[in-house]
Amino acid sequence: MRRDDRIDEAMELSTWYRDADNDGFGDPNHDAEHCDEIDGYVDNALDCDDNNAELHPDADDIIGDG
Repeated sequence: MRRDDRIDEAMELSTWYRDADNDGFGDPNHDAEHCDEIDGYVDNALDCDDNNAELHPDADDIIGDG
């Protein structure tokens, strides 16, 4: 919102999610509201383990690896 209490559509940002392991998927528990992209953050909250770049929705599922 602008100071005159009217909504400024250009500032309505985006929710960004921390991507600590740099795999392109963000941590749903660590978010930030910002108009522009933030370094180290992505626009999705799909990472199930943001400390391991090998665990994300596009990773190969190896049966029996635990």
